[in-house]
Amino acid sequence: MSLNLHKKETRQALVNGAQRAAQKLSLQFSLPLSGKTWSGHNGNHAGSGIGNSIDFQDHRAYVPGDDPRHIDWQAYARTGQYIMKQYREEVSPTVDIIFDVTASMFLTPAKAKLSMLLFYFCWFSARENGATPIAWQLCGDKTRQLSNDEVLSGSFEMASAKVESSGLEFLELRRNSLRIWISDLLFSGEPTHFLLQILRANGLLLVYAPADAAEGQPAWQGNLDMLDVESSTVYRRFVDEKTLQRYLKAYQRHFALWQEQIRKNGAMFGHFSAAISLEEQLRREGLAKQLVEPAL
Repeated sequence: MSLNLHKKETRQALVNGAQRAAQKLSLQFSLPLSGKTWSGHNGNHAGSGIGNSIDFQDHRAYVPGDDPRHIDWQAYARTGQYIMKQYREEVSPTVDIIFDVTASMFLTPAKAKLSMLLFYFCWFSARENGATPIAWQLCGDKTRQLSNDEVLSGSFEMASAKVESSGLEFLELRRNSLRIWISDLLFSGEPTHFLLQILRANGLLLVYAPADAAEGQPAWQGNLDMLDVESSTVYRRFVDEKTLQRYLKAYQRHFALWQEQIRKNGAMFGHFSAAISLEEQLRREGLAKQLVEPAL
């Protein structure tokens, strides 16, 4: 059963439910932000430079104009030289969320719920942990940045490319940001093309892939009307056991290729099923694969 997201009441109910569930999840799990150095404005996570936190990092020679409060007077007593204490920089990490809004992401109510839950979990978790999130919608190879109001109201276009957008190469991803790409990856094309575009400017990438149970184990048999959800074209097909087995092998090869390319490019991958609660999957596999970490 497909979900009519163009119906305002249906979409708003989906958004409201996803936001409530995501806020609860963000109190249990966090995006993997600790233990790494980030770039950004003042905050409470380790930065890559020198700052004013209480964590000592290094010494350096005094330079005229330095703040005398940071002079190491014990070192001066030993050496007669002015030595400056340096402290770790603390920043607010930048999180870029890239949300696939093609029709297959919302094919069934269960998959639509999971897709939206993943999106809002990333958004609320980033905000909960003092990060600065920016969200982008991706439809095919077209992208558009979402305003905070669009994100929170759920008024952005889902399952539609009929919005002003630009190509993937125009994604304005911030340097050294955490990138989360939420996509079912059910499209043709070389994975490396997408991965290299999203990984530019030294970012860390997580790929969160929602899946409906019927995608990997479809109950197909006999003459069937097959709907291409992206083009809304219906095809009449006869599916026997051999055809079904070919599909299953192709499906497995498809995701094996994606997982291999994601790993080779230093990213991390999580495949989440709409048939199991996201909380259970994050606790069982997300923590083990470092796709999330326990919330503080």
